[in-house]
Amino acid sequence: MSSEENKAVVRNWVAEVINGHDPAAVERFFAPDIVSHQAGGTVVRGIAAWQALVTEYLTAFSDYRSTVESIIGEGEMVALRWTATGTQTGPFRGIAPTGEAVSIQGLEMDRVVDGKVVETWSEFDWHGVLHQLGRGMVG
Repeated sequence: MSSEENKAVVRNWVAEVINGHDPAAVERFFAPDIVSHQAGGTVVRGIAAWQALVTEYLTAFSDYRSTVESIIGEGEMVALRWTATGTQTGPFRGIAPTGEAVSIQGLEMDRVVDGKVVETWSEFDWHGVLHQLGRGMVG
């Protein structure tokens, strides 16, 4: 696939899975053996685990939305800079619903093979998210 086609795969997964709040759509965009390297060193393996991660965010932040600020592709690799926003209306990683709005900026690299994302690397300010939820340290 071309770099443009691979960028379209990434744009479409953000639009349909995240902004469309459709975790079931993960199967259309991700390989069954997806490996996702998350901020903080967590590695998520397999489509079921990836769906669970997406579901966790969409459940905790009922109005969760992601904007692709910029996207670059070369060969199998697609890099994107994104901003996500949402209001915590459900429990999230041991934090009871706060009603707080969060804004997260991040960078991601996705490797796309035969029209499916097979591996991702994602970095964002996890401490900033906790701070916005009233759980982080100031300073």
